Amino acid sequence: NERILCQCDFGYFATRYGYIRGWDDRVSRIILNIAQKLIIQVWGEMELEGHAILMLQLKARRLGVSTLTELAVAHRTQFYSNVNAVVASSDPDKSAEMAGIMELAWDRMPFWLMPSVTAQRSGSLIEFGGINSAVSIQHGTQFSGIARGSTRSIFHLAELPDFEDP
Repeated sequence: NERILCQCDFGYFATRYGYIRGWDDRVSRIILNIAQKLIIQVWGEMELEGHAILMLQLKARRLGVSTLTELAVAHRTQFYSNVNAVVASSDPDKSAEMAGIMELAWDRMPFWLMPSVTAQRSGSLIEFGGINSAVSIQHGTQFSGIARGSTRSIFHLAELPDFEDP
């Protein structure tokens, strides 16, 4: 029952199983702020209308929107089959921070809620082979280009103005 609730309701999942590292470096469950609640509402409206959930998020800093987006990528990769996700920022360190948001949540996930991790390369790939889902961590300074060679079903690209050659 809990798996079905989490799969069907991202807000339910995020507030019960989404852990974040706060400004004070303490780890706690996420408490959604106004900006995050609005983003979830917009995502829901797009989904209800049958549109792709695609947003260019021009925003003030430190609203938790990137954190929420990473939790959404983690959620989709964890609960749905055949997800091919990519997460990328302008440089390897910023991309690793984005991956760290997913890893923090997954590290605190109850064992019965997590699919088996079949491949993990720190800072580059997390794969759930049993459900054929994975998230690749890339960056804007890599030579090969982002998401080359496969069709991605989900992506989160951050700090686009800082990419070397977008």
